[in-house]
Amino acid sequence: MDDSPAITWARVETDFFVASTAGTFIGTIDDEHDRGFIARDMRASVIGSFQSLAVAMEGVAERHRERDPR
Repeated sequence: MDDSPAITWARVETDFFVASTAGTFIGTIDDEHDRGFIARDMRASVIGSFQSLAVAMEGVAERHRERDPR
């Protein structure tokens, strides 16, 4: 069973989402419509461009797990 803290997502603007876990910022997603959902990690490095918000969220979560495995 995965015992890592749950990721909380907040929609801070119409096309901008912020992720945190246990009070720690872990990444963002911008909906750039024509370019897809652009996911960035906690250092604003681009993780990738994704076709859906759900897949972009998983991209941010995966990057976080890579950096902070529990």
